Amino acid sequence: MYERLSLASGLRTDPPEGIEAAPLDQKCCHWQATITGPVGSPYEGGLFYLYLQIPYSYPMCPPIVRFLTRIFHPNVSRHGHVGIDSIQHNWSLALTISKVLISVQSLLTDPYCQVCSGLVI
Repeated sequence: MYERLSLASGLRTDPPEGIEAAPLDQKCCHWQATITGPVGSPYEGGLFYLYLQIPYSYPMCPPIVRFLTRIFHPNVSRHGHVGIDSIQHNWSLALTISKVLISVQSLLTDPYCQVCSGLVI
């Protein structure tokens, strides 16, 4: 639980540009984040809400990240689940919640089309 509390204070005192996040509960297991669409991307000017579920085994296990705002993106499923290789298959203890959110924000500028989330058009 200490890890979840320390990441809460870090994201509040020094949030990455265009990203805000706050816990929804006292145990810091459920979070809501907002990401501003990056300048120069198709999502510029948009405000996107995300839900993060931080497991009790964090940082040994990755968080679950899901867009609450509907978005058409090759790395986001129709249910909002984010397909980032570093979360799903290559999780590292060095990855913080802040870095995960920065990775999600960077996907809005540079989608990783080799790992798509099965979009049906």
